[in-house]
Amino acid sequence: MTLSNFQLGASLVSAGLAVWQAIIAIIIGKIIIAAVAVANGYVGAEWHIGFPVVSRYVWGVYGHYVALIQRVILSLVWFAVQSWTGGLCVQNILAAIFPSYQHMENTFPASANMNTKQFIGWVLFNIMMIPILYVKPEKMKWVVLGFNVVTAVTLLSMVIWTLAAAHGGGPLLDQPAGTTTSWELGWAIVHGVTTVIGGIAVGLTNQMDYSRFARRPGDQVMGQWLSIILLGAIMPSLGCLSASASAAIYGEPIWNPPNLVQKWLDTDYSAGARAAAFFAGCGLVICQLAINTIDNAFSAGMDMAGLCPSFINIRRGAYIALVLSCAMCPWQLLSAASTFISVLSAYSVFLGPMVGIMVCDYWVLRRRRVKLSDLYHPGKDGLYYYWHGVNWRSYVAWVVGWSYLLPGFAHAVTPHVKVPEACTNLYYLAFPLGFAVSFTGGGDREGWEGACG
Repeated sequence: MTLSNFQLGASLVSAGLAVWQAIIAIIIGKIIIAAVAVANGYVGAEWHIGFPVVSRYVWGVYGHYVALIQRVILSLVWFAVQSWTGGLCVQNILAAIFPSYQHMENTFPASANMNTKQFIGWVLFNIMMIPILYVKPEKMKWVVLGFNVVTAVTLLSMVIWTLAAAHGGGPLLDQPAGTTTSWELGWAIVHGVTTVIGGIAVGLTNQMDYSRFARRPGDQVMGQWLSIILLGAIMPSLGCLSASASAAIYGEPIWNPPNLVQKWLDTDYSAGARAAAFFAGCGLVICQLAINTIDNAFSAGMDMAGLCPSFINIRRGAYIALVLSCAMCPWQLLSAASTFISVLSAYSVFLGPMVGIMVCDYWVLRRRRVKLSDLYHPGKDGLYYYWHGVNWRSYVAWVVGWSYLLPGFAHAVTPHVKVPEACTNLYYLAFPLGFAVSFTGGGDREGWEGACG
């Protein structure tokens, strides 16, 4: 249960897809995500090792540092994005309680893509993260479960309100897509599928960090399928309905739940609206605290601990991530739906090939055989030392998997950069195409033969 998952579906609607088309893209994307999550996470359930350790047989005992650094950077980006959304939720609470805060004068220029109230909420949310990060990861299980229940109730209540206030699903349910030909529509849906995958691409790389706690190999599979496909498809679909209904109420689709709550206060600052905004804001803050702690802070902390285990543990890494995420300017990432989609797709360019190599290496080349002792042995006689501690074959396969996507990537990030249409279409296939290309050339047979021998 995450707000990013909820607003993912709504952002597809506001970017030009019809609601039914967005839902199709979501379902297809979630099926692909579930399949990749099961395949890439199985090594964790079978050998009880996490991403920093698995990376050693894929990239080499020294080469794996590059993979860890990449994941740390992406975790920091998501940390920043989720913290900014959490700050918007804090703003809802403060605006509902204090009229002076609701009517506070903005001191930032329009080009900043934020106002004073939002900035204060973001700072306060980061402060709220400090005591939560002190809790050990293994103690968070039931807390997160309770938070998810609160989040589900909050989001469902908001969707029901928007549908009731709009007297239906809104105009976007009947609105055609913003494309003129079937060719354009097809590629728009493909882009939507890749965007859905990009929203969880960072988490797909380290599925073994979670599956390694499974009692027996395979115990995690049903949970992955149900949570990713069922819940993962329902929440963005509700986001689509919410955005469509909000268009009937306010004249424009509102894709970010905290922005919808703030709209309540801006249009009707009555006691009832303030109470609704307060409780909704509390539910959304709880959601953001949970997801930012588990998915981003602890994830970055584990990867940092893998980079420098003598000085950094998971808790210290989480606090370092909190500080570094503040430099990511998340208000720029979330300034518009199109910007948000570009950011999500950008993750897919580099992570699709990485996951493809990991899946190929474990299932095809090694046939699920790993020599655990050599994963902790950095010497030259170790099985995974390869060439000076680096598995250069994996890096070649990785670069080949994303290099041809760079022109389309450049155009997506900077629209005034003109590239052929074919480059843009290739970019729309970023994750699945990069996965397939690097899958065919990933891994190292030398390490596989040693494990078998």
